[in-house]
Amino acid sequence: MRTAAAITSESAPPVAIVGMHGRFPGAADTPAFWSNLVAGKDVVGEIPGDRWNWRRLHGEKSAEGETSYSRWGGFTEHVDCFDAGFFGILPREAESMDPQQRLFLQTAHSAFEDAGFAARDLAGRKVGVFVGVGNADYPVLMRGDRVPVDAYRGTGMALTAIPNRVSFQFDLRGPSSAVDTACSGSLVALHRAVASLRDGECELALVGGVNLLLGPELYVAFSKAEMLSPTGRCRTFDAGADGYVRGEGVAALVLRPIAAALADGDYVYGLIRGSAENHGGRAHSFTAPNPDAQAEVIRDAWTRAGLPLGNAAFIEAHGTGTPLGDPIEIDGIKKALALSGGSDRPNGVLPIYISSLKSHIGHLEAAAGIAAVIKAVLSLQRSELPGNQHFEHLNPQIEIGNSPLAIPEKNVPLQTRGVPLCAGVSSFGFGGVNAHVVLEGVASAAQRDADGEGRPFLILLSARDESGLRARAAQLLDVVQYAEGTARQRRLELELYDALAIPRTPDAAPAGLAANAVSPTKLTRALEQLSTTAGRGLTIADVRDCVTVEEVAERIARRPSSFALRDLSRLISGTALPESAKRSISVPSIARSLMLGREPMSERLAFVVRSLSDLIKRLESFLADADGEWKRFTLRGRGEKLVPPVTSSGHPSEHHLMRWAEYWGLVKAPQTPWAGIYPDFPLPAKTPLPAYPFELKRIWFRSTAPAPAAESEDQGRKSRSNVMHLHEGGLEAREGRRLLPISVAWRECWGASTVGLPSSLVALPVLAEHLERSGSRAGAADRIGLGRPCDLQAGATARKSGDGEKAVIHCIAEGPTTGALLEARAASVAPGFIPQPSAECTGTVDGSEFYRMLERAGFQPDARYRCVRRVAIGRGHLGFEVDLHRTAAEDGRFWTALISTVVLGIGWLLDPALSPSGFGMIWRIGLLRFDADAYDHVVRIDIAQTEDGTISVWARNDRSEPALGLTDVLTRNFSLAPVGRTELRSRAAGAGR
Repeated sequence: MRTAAAITSESAPPVAIVGMHGRFPGAADTPAFWSNLVAGKDVVGEIPGDRWNWRRLHGEKSAEGETSYSRWGGFTEHVDCFDAGFFGILPREAESMDPQQRLFLQTAHSAFEDAGFAARDLAGRKVGVFVGVGNADYPVLMRGDRVPVDAYRGTGMALTAIPNRVSFQFDLRGPSSAVDTACSGSLVALHRAVASLRDGECELALVGGVNLLLGPELYVAFSKAEMLSPTGRCRTFDAGADGYVRGEGVAALVLRPIAAALADGDYVYGLIRGSAENHGGRAHSFTAPNPDAQAEVIRDAWTRAGLPLGNAAFIEAHGTGTPLGDPIEIDGIKKALALSGGSDRPNGVLPIYISSLKSHIGHLEAAAGIAAVIKAVLSLQRSELPGNQHFEHLNPQIEIGNSPLAIPEKNVPLQTRGVPLCAGVSSFGFGGVNAHVVLEGVASAAQRDADGEGRPFLILLSARDESGLRARAAQLLDVVQYAEGTARQRRLELELYDALAIPRTPDAAPAGLAANAVSPTKLTRALEQLSTTAGRGLTIADVRDCVTVEEVAERIARRPSSFALRDLSRLISGTALPESAKRSISVPSIARSLMLGREPMSERLAFVVRSLSDLIKRLESFLADADGEWKRFTLRGRGEKLVPPVTSSGHPSEHHLMRWAEYWGLVKAPQTPWAGIYPDFPLPAKTPLPAYPFELKRIWFRSTAPAPAAESEDQGRKSRSNVMHLHEGGLEAREGRRLLPISVAWRECWGASTVGLPSSLVALPVLAEHLERSGSRAGAADRIGLGRPCDLQAGATARKSGDGEKAVIHCIAEGPTTGALLEARAASVAPGFIPQPSAECTGTVDGSEFYRMLERAGFQPDARYRCVRRVAIGRGHLGFEVDLHRTAAEDGRFWTALISTVVLGIGWLLDPALSPSGFGMIWRIGLLRFDADAYDHVVRIDIAQTEDGTISVWARNDRSEPALGLTDVLTRNFSLAPVGRTELRSRAAGAGR
């Protein structure tokens, strides 16, 4: 694969993709999106209860009236939330804005940040905005709920306002177009953005698409047209294909001519070599595709790219999974190959794979094309193509035996054909508008600032408020710690090759242990040699399931270290690590991206570092509220009038850099030119860093329609199913009520063996009881933050502040010392409450041995709470067989036993030694959800570490129904200092007096 610089000499310069951001079903950003694809994660589920009650409209295909036979979709979370204050938009206006407009505005900001462009650098420039749009459910809902029309309705509902709002917000002077060609909208938008860049209409372009599913109207219409899958899955190219599944998402790319991108040190994700658009003309029917027109648009795009179609590694097909459309699309690709002379399959020629994103996430309609481009770019970048989901047997109407085409049934490596990896992306609208784009992969060029290590550099972080500043610091800490772990892994690989006496060449494939005759004894000796380097004693058990040297090095490098970030590949905000975390990054590139690619805000933090390890220490110090070598500034009013420090000769000293920090921290719009601060150090390349952590709040129109008639209890249970709501009325009625004398249960369960009880042990049962006693049979809370270990002697109280969807629940400790143990937000809905399947079991431990292990580690759970019967052990997974009856465990003891098993299980999963001096406690929970109707008899608790590094917990009853779920769980190490029973009893007695 070539670097971007190697392509600039060609006659038709390509367009570079220099920034991206998106939200997709089951993924809060593009890295999480990619992780789901390669893991084959099924993110399609039932329509969430916060959208509409699908049961009231459900009917068979032949049903009369306004019914839909589909109850499925690919949905994203928190589409009703927006940070209006960040963009200076009044909440009243935001209520009248289509959520698609709001979400795309946030996505645009994140994409610009990913590309390293601050808002001040875009203002007044010829920057174009091109957005694929089409759906408009929000105004339909407003009319149906009789919301009075206000002055904001016109601009808030207009689809043209989606791109126009971005142009207005950032003061962009290029074209600003909403493109509605149905399902091909965002790919047509990309084609037109590329044309605008090449014509000189704009120097930079933001291109994207957005599609939200907020109402049932189109479900009914598409069901009447029999377009949707009654089985709820896109089985693209499969014999069982029966229609498509609707999906939602929002995504944006930042495009730039390749010469400008290289000159400015942009990070280039991939290249757009060519594109084309046409219409199918008069086909068999208005919505029927025309294979001849599809072939022509593919041929035209590859001709403009100057590349033969036969060089394609894969074609990302429109691929909706309809029995009519799939064979027609394959015929169109075969005709395009014939037109370009590449229809035969000579012996030994690599296949051209035909893949479909829709088999993974559903059909994102107007946003489908841009989502497919992101998938294709990431596939080319990583030389790996995710396999099609739900593919078993080829549709008998599709013939590919005598062609180079193949369907990837599983993830496949992409091999070069002696030319750069390239791919095509197709998108076809139901009204006949077709588009095709040709992409080329780009090898990551070496960073030109590699010699900056050891020199001091200024790191600048800012946010609108203190919580945002801490979130940004935590984001950066995760990225840098992951990067340090990657560097450590590379060093360990080299040491392992030496210790195992395995020859290593620069381009060698991963070395298999068996192929190189590495016996357990030989590997054990090598691990003993590495113990000092790895920072802990190692045994063969640590790496027993690794098959290559590289896997062994990765396992060692990702062992827990101080601060217990534990190889997190998700951020505090619930998003995954950006591209920078998966490649070599440097202090200079981070310094450049933060200084020049971020807008200074009112809360500011500055410090000087010489290495990534320095950066980790400064960030940890700030987040721990410890004294450190950093400066915090709060901008007031218009800021102070200071002049920039005088440019130093040579590389600046730490003292001189801190003078720049003070200037930057106190001036409203500081001028910080790189050359003025580092006169002898060339401008480093950009590196993608996490997007701004918006403070999301629910913003929705206020209905004036009469409330629906109350359902009976049976109807309510049927309609709720596995979708859980937090009913605010019950919470308000019980605000401030003490729920249970939790300390008694915990002293019994925990065996009085520690001074500090993990706050999760105390607060999570209180929260769960609070939700349950609020009056609903099912509930949810999200964004749960937990405090440090607590010395709890008396009890705990749950209190609520705020109303409705803005409700915040606090669990407060009561005893010798009071304080917040937990903060959670009322979740409007808990979609897709489906437990993860149990992982493959590699061993078992019976319950008695499990509790003996706990006792050896210093934990002494009381016999009345020992509910574990057996533990199944898998890779990154523990499955606890338990016997826990709700009716037999009153006064909080049910939750005490359940949560205790969860907390100890997580600790054991992360550290088999269960060391109290470094116990992995729950620190953040993305979402807690429960169904009270399902936990009458809990028999199974599954705890798994996901591929993104977070923990998921699922408890099920004897009917295999999910009773409790904790997802996106993060942990940190805290010390639980031992203490005797006598001392604890005396403390309790003192508290009682």
